[in-house]
Amino acid sequence: MRISTRNVLAWLFAVSVLTLGAGSAIAQLNADPTTLPLPDFSQPDPDRAVVISVQFNSATDMQLLDVFIANVRARGSLGNPPLLRLELLDEDGLVIREQNEWHPLWTREWDENELESSLVLLSGPGTFYVPFVANLAAVRITDIVSSQVLLTVDVSQPVATYCVGDPASSLCSSAAAQPAYSDLLAPDPLALVAASAGDANPSGQLTISNSGDTDTLLTGVCSYAGDSQISITAGNFSLGQGVSQVATVSCQATAEGSYSGTISCAHDGDNVASPVIHEVSCTVGAIGSVLEPTAPIPVPMMGAYGILLTALGILMAVMRRRFSANVRRR
Repeated sequence: MRISTRNVLAWLFAVSVLTLGAGSAIAQLNADPTTLPLPDFSQPDPDRAVVISVQFNSATDMQLLDVFIANVRARGSLGNPPLLRLELLDEDGLVIREQNEWHPLWTREWDENELESSLVLLSGPGTFYVPFVANLAAVRITDIVSSQVLLTVDVSQPVATYCVGDPASSLCSSAAAQPAYSDLLAPDPLALVAASAGDANPSGQLTISNSGDTDTLLTGVCSYAGDSQISITAGNFSLGQGVSQVATVSCQATAEGSYSGTISCAHDGDNVASPVIHEVSCTVGAIGSVLEPTAPIPVPMMGAYGILLTALGILMAVMRRRFSANVRRR
């Protein structure tokens, strides 16, 4: 086997680098600790934790004691057993993130011989640390084994108070500007009607708006699923704050029948759950037919009264003429 000079040089270089690195690490380990530089703690940790203190009256009965913001990083949840589940919820009840957590009543103790054993307490206090998130509104605590929700804690006030006191915090600025989705479909659900096949295609309008904060962009798409006679155009949107877009929902009146489907609007607004669903239907009558209204058309009272008075007036006029004619004959 031939070994090139280039390969030998590369191998020698790698060995020398590893040797120097190992020697430097060994030298640091053998050095006098008092001569090593101190770690730099001049930059404080910007992360914060929402701390929830509770009292367990039993394994599944708990009450809230306190909620506050701590100037520490939330404890990691990696490797926690599936005993309790903590769900971080926004103001719409949507899950921001979730994590497993130890049950505070599960504890360890040591005897006089320093032997460790596990113990499940009947009652006692518990403390949970969850990451501070600007749009955090509540924390739901669930017992995973029994699938029982033990407590839902409202943390919106402490979070809002912290952001008011430190608006420049990077933890709060993330929620400073968010798009918001709103739409208008009138009527909703939309019912399109064509008197007979071959008539003009009936249509309706869906107005989509960004009602969020200044300098935000709302993006998404409204799509249709259902009978193929119904369709939507201009469903894709990218809207600045205060901007609206009209999507047209139409029905092909080419064949008699009843058609239906749904419009699904997926968006990145933070105010309502995505997607937003609207029901749509279309009725096309037979050729030459007249569709009966679904409800009787009410007649205004004044109109009916006017018709009655007119008829009485005509009748009285005819009777007067006949009476006058009879008088002349006599």
